[in-house]
Parts: sequence; C-alpha cells; structure tokens
Amino acid sequence: GEKDYYHKLQEELNTHNRVFFEGVGGKVSLTDKLSGGGLFLKSLVSTYKRATANYHLVFQGTQIDYKRENWENVDSKASTVIKNLNSSETLVGGITKQGLFYAASGLIRGVSYLISDIFYLPKSKVIKDLTKNKEKKPSNLNNIILKDRNQVVISKIDEWEKQRTENTLAVFYGAAHLEELHQRMLNTGYNIKEVKWIEAW
Repeated sequence: GEKDYYHKLQEELNTHNRVFFEGVGGKVSLTDKLSGGGLFLKSLVSTYKRATANYHLVFQGTQIDYKRENWENVDSKASTVIKNLNSSETLVGGITKQGLFYAASGLIRGVSYLISDIFYLPKSKVIKDLTKNKEKKPSNLNNIILKDRNQVVISKIDEWEKQRTENTLAVFYGAAHLEELHQRMLNTGYNIKEVKWIEAW
C-alpha cells in the first residue's frame, strides 16, 4: 500500500485495547530453510516484496509498528508451517513433494520477475485481478497456509472472549484469511456493526 494507507491503518489499530496480528515467525533450522517447504514459503514472501517495490508502494512489515505493549503475534510458527508443508505419509511421496516445492519456488520467482520487471501490468489490471471473486478449491496447501493459521486466531479470540477484561479487539490479518475468519466469527455469534474501508492505493 501507500505510506498514507499504513499511517491511517496504524491510527485505526491504535484505537483498540488489544491487537492480534499475523506473522509466521520464530527460529527455523537450516535444514528447514533449505527444504522444499522452506524455500516455497520464502519465495512467496519475496514475491510480495518485489511486487510492492515495482509498483512504488511500501511493504507492510516496514510501515506498521508492531512493537506495542497491547499487540500480540498470533500465528503458527514458521517451523510448524514448513513441517506441515514437507510432511508426507510415504518416503516416495515425501521425495516427490520436495521436488515439486523446489520447482514451484523457482517458478514463482521466475514468473514474478517476468510479470513485474519485464511484462509490467498496470495497477488497474492488478486491482481487477485481486478483487475478482475466485472459486477456492479445498487443498492441503490451502489448509496449511490459511485454515490451520486461521484456527490459531479463532482459538485465541475464544480465549480472549472468555477472559475478557478489555472493550475492543482488532485482528490484523491478510485478506486471504478474512473470508473464513469472518464467517467463523458470525457462526460464533458476532454481528456486523460497522463497515469501514481505507484506500490502500
């Protein structure tokens, strides 16, 4: 997004008593970093950063002040995500999976380079693609990247609700997570009170 977007977003988040934010982190062994799942995860992050720079935007991680007393990182550990990505029931399946992730990592980096550095897509095209309704097919990868991490957040929200001593809670997570988080919160009994949009770019 643009700097002003993150400035407004920071102001909005600062009005809440508690903020849960995403961020797959923690210590990761060298073996995990060099594994298929580890390189695949890294390629996704590097692609986001490359796209951000090429559209003269700024990256969320450098613009938001996460080091606040009432902010808490609520997400899966990187080592857990990588382990789940690499897991397989058989040796042959594991080797195949590693090969596919190594190939996918290279492909993602190559395609992101071609699209962002050579075949430059206008912002209007990017916005249209990002906001298009797409049918999501259930997959193990989708479960690991989205659903498993969403469960961590939902569990933490339930815990906060039971021990509630504060008035408001903000959940600061990426757009891909929000559809399921929103539906699960509605199912829990929460209701929409207000909808507010902040223009990113």
